[in-house]
Amino acid sequence: MVRHYKNHRETWPGGFSRNEEDAKVLAENPLPPAGIDVKNYKVNGHEIDFNGHLKMAFRTDSHNQLVAFEGHQCEGVTVDGVTYTFSEAPIETIAFNQSANSYEILVVGKGKVSIPVLLKTKKTFRLYDQNNKRLKYTMNGNQIKFEVNAKTSGKWLTLK
Repeated sequence: MVRHYKNHRETWPGGFSRNEEDAKVLAENPLPPAGIDVKNYKVNGHEIDFNGHLKMAFRTDSHNQLVAFEGHQCEGVTVDGVTYTFSEAPIETIAFNQSANSYEILVVGKGKVSIPVLLKTKKTFRLYDQNNKRLKYTMNGNQIKFEVNAKTSGKWLTLK
C-alpha cells in the first residue's frame, strides 16, 4: 500500500537535485500529505486498519498470521481483525520478515518494540545485531520485546 501523488501536478523545471528554485515551486504547489489512514480497507483478500506514512507492506502465512511487515511512522497494523501493536508511539520505520528458521528485523527510532514471532519449531531464541553480538529481549506469548536505542536503530537484527 503506497501513498500516491498521482493527482499532484509537477511544476518544477526538472534536474536531479533540489535547489532554492525548487523550494519556491514547492511552496507554491505543496505536496499532498504523506499520511495513510485506512479502516476496514480491503486489499488482496484481507481487511486492514493502518495509520502511518507513505507506504506499508505485509505478508501473512497460510493461517493468516502476520509474518512480514514494513511501515513508517506507525505503531502497528490490524489484519483481518487481529491487531499487532509494535510500539507505544509511532516508530520511524519498522520492518521484519520471517524466513525458514529466523526473522530479520529493522527498526529506525527509539523505544520499546514488540514483534510477533511464529517460529513454532523453536522454544528459545537469540537476538543478534549485525556484528553477531547478542541483544537482550523478553518473550511474552508469541511476542519478542526489546529496546531500540542509538546502537541498534537502523541496523538489521536477526532472531534465530
